[in-house]
Amino acid sequence: MQTAEPVALPPAPVAPAGKIGGEPILADPVVLGGISVDAVRAGLDAQKAAITACHGADAGKGKVLVRFAIAADGTVASARVQSTSLRDESTETCLLGVVQGATFPPLERGDKALVTWPFLFPPTS
Repeated sequence: MQTAEPVALPPAPVAPAGKIGGEPILADPVVLGGISVDAVRAGLDAQKAAITACHGADAGKGKVLVRFAIAADGTVASARVQSTSLRDESTETCLLGVVQGATFPPLERGDKALVTWPFLFPPTS
């Protein structure tokens, strides 16, 4: 009885960090910690003009999921692109800068809140 020689498969392509193919699946924001979704929404709404300005005319359509941490004092401690279907580095970099500069009310409890927020581009009013 002959045994088949194993076939070596090519390595799987490595996707850039924070990038996935297709549409990110998170439709609604997720907020874990001592701040409400409404308070996060209000803080981001205050940055709406800057967020809109991040999207260049030729950037296309898509969704960017940003995961960020809000410190106890309401400042953003860290932010990163969790996933994107937009795949426009310029827009994503600008968006991270806007999110990192946003301010929120101080946390009601705890020392950190974790937020995953979907941003749709082009932005809707």
